[in-house]
Amino acid sequence: MIAAELHILSHSVLVTATDGVPELDSITRGLYANVVQTDAAKAVFSLVGVEPITVEGIVQTIKTNVREYINRTSDTSEELKRSLQVLCMGIACLRLFIQNNWTGPPSDVTPKHILPETWMEGDKQNEWTECVSEALDQSDASIYPLCSHPVFLLLAECILVDSAESLSCLETLDWWALRCLWFHQMILDDRSPEIHDKIKPRLENVVRNESLMSGEKSGYLPTLFHLECVHIHQYYYQYTEAQEHLQTAKKMTGLQVGLTGALGRRTRFQQEDKAQLLLKVDKEDSDSDNSLGSEPIPGLPKDLMLEDDTVLNDIKFKEAGIDAVPQLSGVEQVLLISLCLEHKRSSPKDGLINEELYAYIVSILKQPQYWSIQTEALALRCQLEKDKRRKVERAMMQMQAVVDGFQDTVCPVNQRIKFVCAANLKPRWVMEKQLASLLIDLGSISSALEVFHRLQLWEDVVMCYTRLGKPEKAVKVIRDQLELKETVVMLCLLGDVTEKKEHYERAWELSGHKSARAQRSLGMHYLREVDYDKCIECLEKSVEINYLQYNSWFILGFASLQAKQYETAAKAYRTCVTIEPDNFEAWNNLANSYTRLKHKEKAFRAFKEAIKCNYDHWKVWENYLVVGVDVGQFSEAIRAYQRLLELKGKFVDEEILGILADVVTKNIQDCQGKPGVEFKDKIAKLFGHLTSQVTNNARVWELYAQVHGNGQSEDQESNSKAIQFLQRSHRLQTQGKDWFKDGDQIEKVLQLTELLTEGYMKYSTMASTTTEGIQTLSSAKLMLKGIITKAKQSSENLPEIWQGYQMGVTNLENRLGEVQDAIVQRKGGTG
Repeated sequence: MIAAELHILSHSVLVTATDGVPELDSITRGLYANVVQTDAAKAVFSLVGVEPITVEGIVQTIKTNVREYINRTSDTSEELKRSLQVLCMGIACLRLFIQNNWTGPPSDVTPKHILPETWMEGDKQNEWTECVSEALDQSDASIYPLCSHPVFLLLAECILVDSAESLSCLETLDWWALRCLWFHQMILDDRSPEIHDKIKPRLENVVRNESLMSGEKSGYLPTLFHLECVHIHQYYYQYTEAQEHLQTAKKMTGLQVGLTGALGRRTRFQQEDKAQLLLKVDKEDSDSDNSLGSEPIPGLPKDLMLEDDTVLNDIKFKEAGIDAVPQLSGVEQVLLISLCLEHKRSSPKDGLINEELYAYIVSILKQPQYWSIQTEALALRCQLEKDKRRKVERAMMQMQAVVDGFQDTVCPVNQRIKFVCAANLKPRWVMEKQLASLLIDLGSISSALEVFHRLQLWEDVVMCYTRLGKPEKAVKVIRDQLELKETVVMLCLLGDVTEKKEHYERAWELSGHKSARAQRSLGMHYLREVDYDKCIECLEKSVEINYLQYNSWFILGFASLQAKQYETAAKAYRTCVTIEPDNFEAWNNLANSYTRLKHKEKAFRAFKEAIKCNYDHWKVWENYLVVGVDVGQFSEAIRAYQRLLELKGKFVDEEILGILADVVTKNIQDCQGKPGVEFKDKIAKLFGHLTSQVTNNARVWELYAQVHGNGQSEDQESNSKAIQFLQRSHRLQTQGKDWFKDGDQIEKVLQLTELLTEGYMKYSTMASTTTEGIQTLSSAKLMLKGIITKAKQSSENLPEIWQGYQMGVTNLENRLGEVQDAIVQRKGGTG
């Protein structure tokens, strides 16, 4: 039966006998009504005995019906056929749900064709409608209120998810259950931990299914599965897993994809060719992929031309054909969409990113083959063009065409459904929301408001009224909805608009203390009031209920830092970086939390991750520098200081520079036991870079001299450099016209003079000629006389300041005598 199951997954129309399972042919041809209205389906979907109508009653009855239908025969072959029939029923229900909410057009078959006739009358209809919503709502997430025929999704789950035990002989059941749960998640207003927990084991089961993932008959299906997993993992913040699936899919296709540049023109009046971005796609020949479109599909969404008097519809490249893309299969086009979305997620939000993403979309739209892929690509292009003054009008018209395509009946249903999951196609109300957002970008807030109101997207309605300066109308809309039915979401919205916490508290009570949204909103209220302790208490309750809340974890970390609850802050930010490993702010704040906790090694590692995420943020580099020095990571500290000089041009931290100089002169080992003297060349290079940009800092020149031994080493070249640097430092220190009036500066000048004198005397002993030695000592003599003379004059004029420095002056006078004696001795030697 695996072959038949693979036919369904690959959307292949069967041309051979269906082995006594006519539903197979109906599924592949998109004739879902033929599947859900058979005698077998009536037996499985029989709910006549369910009284009263409850979630448990519906689920248990269908599970029982499935088990009894399959077990009516003792023949193994017949049992397999019946299992396959039931699978087709579940798939048909799932696809009917997708058709009515994702692809269109609205189906002719409705719940009344499946549910008991008595359920279609009066109060019974309201009863089962409420029951379906209750079944699909999760503990902290509700289904979209205008979702069409959600009962189809419930029936699909009853078969594909809840009846798994009865259908264990089917190889592809876990994949279909995975898809069913994924579409369930897509109609909820928040991420659901419960659904995520159900998805994980089924995903793992498919990965381990060798006959499905590596069988010869599977064709492109393993690649398709990995691409579907990319979107699921990304949605749940599992970016590492998503990247692994994406790279596996890319390897399977053999597609080589990369951005490159070529000369071309964008506008009609452009005279010179300029460098333009394009996507280079190279493809290995493969016979295993049968997802190539065999013939044009009617009714594909139309790609509207850009009718602008300046900008060309497509870039006109100088070299004809350089932007050509090889014929791509459907799964390869889906791969390009996934690569595009991953590139968007993982790249910095700068002006270039949209141009790079545009190159991906252009390559996909060159080969319209599949309804879902074409629709998603056009919607993505609209998002990229919404901020382009000359393209935003085309974006709005294109988005309108995409939305209208839901009602169009030209494209067959079985063609629309292909790749709908792997292409990450959005439900129809999300597409309409994107259209309304484009209207806002065009300044038509009132028109957007009408769309949001029709779609019952109340948060967006409130946003529009706020932007229109009509907050009172926002309050009226919310109160009108609360009169119809009191819900957690509407109470929280009322709290957001009125800024009154009692509405959040009422929402919390209404939920039976199960609403993460209510506690999150209450936490944000206390944050605005700068009551961090209460904010922390509420947010901790919120994330305990639903851990898939990145923003709540981040705000919890911030509030904890402000309240000096560093353990809580570290826990919150650790969760943030687990959910979103590429967020530099979370890594930076985690490092700060560790720093406050004195966990410097952990802080260093966290800062290292932060700079991987944002290489250009100078403050993170400065933190990395400080902690790196503290933990003995001298090599990384040097790299950090070099990067700060690149980012800021002039950056001086005398304390850090002093430590780095000590590393060399005191031979301080790093964290791995490496001797400090081995860092001399790197540290000297750092000082060279710094002094090329900062030339007027006496302390920097003094430390630079220290790195070279202050003129006291046994290396003549090092001593020569040290003396030069000490001279620069001494000159800068004595340039100030009032240095002799400040005690600290006086002491510094005396110390530098003493240090430089020692350097001169040492170097004079290493001079290659006597004349050079005398010249060096003469420089020392001249410097000493100048400082001593200035000191004596200042002592007479400012005795109260200089009285504590007479000993230093006397030492310099003694030094002067030593220098003069050395000069006489050298001259005597020449005589």
